[in-house]
Amino acid sequence: MKVAFLRTGLMGLPMAQRLLAADIQLVAYNRTPEKLAPLQAAGAEIAPHPRHAIRAAEYIAIAAKRVIRNLM
Repeated sequence: MKVAFLRTGLMGLPMAQRLLAADIQLVAYNRTPEKLAPLQAAGAEIAPHPRHAIRAAEYIAIAAKRVIRNLM
């Protein structure tokens, strides 16, 4: 299984790290690339654009309260 994880801030980073710890393949994107360093060090693939992350994965996770509220 490969998961695209978008937005790896205060909420998203620990969630993405747990996926990696569970041996789930992860492709991550964040608009601030420096915030992706811990995930890259843990084995995540880093996407240069959200489109690349989404196309590379079977599942998508977005850690963003506002986005989720807008979808509801």
